[in-house]
Amino acid sequence: IKDPNTGIVLWESCAIIRYLVEQYDKSNTLTYATSPEKYLLDQWFFFQASGQGPYYGQAGWYVRNGPPTPLQ
Repeated sequence: IKDPNTGIVLWESCAIIRYLVEQYDKSNTLTYATSPEKYLLDQWFFFQASGQGPYYGQAGWYVRNGPPTPLQ
């Protein structure tokens, strides 16, 4: 995305989300500003980005493009 207000261009989904929250959620409506909630939220955010997201992406690719399985 390109932010028309600042001119920054970001292409990675987690970087985009963090940027939008830090830049535009000054009242912490979408996030936490206090510990431990802030760090627990980061924990799940990074888990999704590094584990769950890639696994679901690979599974989706193989379901659509991989060899047929007995269940198909």
